[in-house]
Amino acid sequence: MSTTDASTAGTGLYRMVWRWHFFAGLLSIPIIVLLCISGIVWLMRPEITWLLHRDAMKVEAPTKPLSYGQQLEGVAKRYPGSAPYQLGTPTTPTSATLVNITTKEGKDLSVWVDPSTGNVTGSRNNGTDVTAISLKLHGSLMTGSWLGKDKWGDRAIEIVAGWTILLLVTGTYLFWPRGKRRGWRQALTVRRSARSTNRRIVWRDVHAISGILFSFLTLFFLVTGMMWTGWWGTKYSEATTKLGSTYPAGMWDGAESQTADSIRRTGKGGWLSVNAPIFASGTKPVGTGSTSANQSGQANHAGHNHAGKVSWEPGAAAPVDAIVGTAQAAGYPPGFSLTFPGDEKGSWGVWYGPDSDPKPKVSATDERMMYIDQYTAEPIRDFTWARFGVGAKAFDLGISIHEGRELGWWTQILMLVATLAILVSCATSLVMWRKRKPRGLGAPKRTGFARRRDAIVVVACAIALGAFFPLLGLSMLVVLAIDLLLIRRIPPLRRALAG
Repeated sequence: MSTTDASTAGTGLYRMVWRWHFFAGLLSIPIIVLLCISGIVWLMRPEITWLLHRDAMKVEAPTKPLSYGQQLEGVAKRYPGSAPYQLGTPTTPTSATLVNITTKEGKDLSVWVDPSTGNVTGSRNNGTDVTAISLKLHGSLMTGSWLGKDKWGDRAIEIVAGWTILLLVTGTYLFWPRGKRRGWRQALTVRRSARSTNRRIVWRDVHAISGILFSFLTLFFLVTGMMWTGWWGTKYSEATTKLGSTYPAGMWDGAESQTADSIRRTGKGGWLSVNAPIFASGTKPVGTGSTSANQSGQANHAGHNHAGKVSWEPGAAAPVDAIVGTAQAAGYPPGFSLTFPGDEKGSWGVWYGPDSDPKPKVSATDERMMYIDQYTAEPIRDFTWARFGVGAKAFDLGISIHEGRELGWWTQILMLVATLAILVSCATSLVMWRKRKPRGLGAPKRTGFARRRDAIVVVACAIALGAFFPLLGLSMLVVLAIDLLLIRRIPPLRRALAG
């Protein structure tokens, strides 16, 4: 991102920072590009899903919709031997019901059902769907498919995220106005007059300006994305828990050691729908407010346009409409999803949060999750945004903005532009590299520090980054060892990397 004059570029500190900026880009850019492309697909998933499946998703407004139990019977008739694991209630009177199932052959399908007839209007194979594949690439580089474990890709992404933060830090230093371009106005202007003499300067300016203008959004992407990673994200969750800024009071009382993330689901949820513990049926209800269910096996149910009483034998599993009725009685609006119990001891999970409609209307601040006893249809726990700690709120609000769901298409467009800016910065770095006509890989030559203070500042910054992002710190030590012990001593490597 350099926009400095030649005298500054010749200093030892500048060249050392430039060398590490080069290494960071060399290690990061291939995966950054893959994450950006897969992220754009996932960002646009509401529009992609609507374009591909709009005929299945939109239905005529029913005058007398069928019960959810009857709609599930329609799915079972169409897919004999299938097992439903998640149900999404319609968001509008003209929306189809969404049911996620595992077929007898083991396929993971999303199925849309017409509430008027119970007929399946369409389906999506979640194993081959482009948005589902983009999510796997974005979260684990799909290493689960070819290495057997997602954690390898997860760790690689976390390391690359750390190196990208290093790219931002070193790039900001290289860009900082100094020398002949002291003013920010000049620094943020592309020098078009250089076209006739040195076109590389134009590409360098585009690279620097696109990187700097969107650096805060890039950093936001990196930090909120790392909240999902298996190491740094887990440590973040542990730290906020110890500080009392994550779990609401009573979150773990009577809960199993499993979390909601162990329940099979499609897509990504917020902090609560991932980290909340699973409560067993029979757990004493706490902090749930009123409900119309009771021990005799009766509950009120209100569908799209009808209401009625749902009954079942005491001790038997409550029908799905009783569960829906309990959620509706607790104030859950249309568009909430139900996750089926994992076994005979489990409970129903009800989640309401940022939706995936092409025109989302639900904020992370509206998020709510309830557990319901599968036998009595009584609420066990009901957690709302207001009861979240600061850490949980930061997690959910951050990921909602990260995915472009928080403020509707305004956030979506902003995230899209920021992602495209990252791609522009990556592309222009490659153009600059080629126009420099480097010998070997063209790494900036290693030089010593002219002042001891410079060395202290660099070491202090490296230690701070490495301490806050340990995987970055470990990988920096590895690269430093390779640079000092191998590149310097092996002639071909020394020539290729200016060692």
